Amino acid sequence: MSIDVLSANPTTKLVCFTQGNELYIVVREHIDQASLEGYTNLTDNDLIFRNDRYAKYRVRDTLVTKITDFTEAERRKYSRKRLELIEETPESYANLAKKIPVQWVMNIINGQSEVENVLYRESDFLITKDLKFDGQAENLYLLVIFTDAILLSIRELTGDHISLLERVQQKVRDYCAEHYHLDAAQIKMYFHYHPSYWHLHLHVQHVNSHIGKSSVFNTVKLSDVLNCLRLKSDYYQQASLTIETTAPS
Repeated sequence: MSIDVLSANPTTKLVCFTQGNELYIVVREHIDQASLEGYTNLTDNDLIFRNDRYAKYRVRDTLVTKITDFTEAERRKYSRKRLELIEETPESYANLAKKIPVQWVMNIINGQSEVENVLYRESDFLITKDLKFDGQAENLYLLVIFTDAILLSIRELTGDHISLLERVQQKVRDYCAEHYHLDAAQIKMYFHYHPSYWHLHLHVQHVNSHIGKSSVFNTVKLSDVLNCLRLKSDYYQQASLTIETTAPS
């Protein structure tokens, strides 16, 4: 069965490809595109976890994510893109189709999957390890997942959420100080906008880390979100936001 390479990024050490109805995301220090077939011969001995249509494997020093029955939206997400900047109005956001499946996120929230990665839990948020985090403080990468499914992105946040966001900010700082000996100045907390999936989540990284997508046009610092909400409770319902988006083909 033939392999279709969607994208390859030597900076992030990542290659995405499909084979049949399965999509693979491979992260490795050196990626040989001539030998991608080897990453499709996965066994349960390599399995880290399975969640809905997603499965994560470790093959020696390489992490492989397999998405079974991938959607066209997922194919576009992992394919090479030509980007452009646009001004998104509240009206265009309201009309935006937000259809990327997030059942796997609900499985984490409900304690059905990836239980071993959840580090801390309250009723309205949880802190979990990103699989790119190897446990070393200088490579810190955590996610805060908010449990309210109504919160799709920062666009849904209002002044009513300030206390929740402040509580999350302090809990992350306390957790990182206790477990990784990092102070507030060594931790960056930010949202992606647009997010990679439509369920509100916060990225937590060491300030020196360059893992992941971090363009100035798709990251919004938690501190900036708080400042905007303190100035105007419905800021994100009223503001036009500059975003990166895929240019029309």
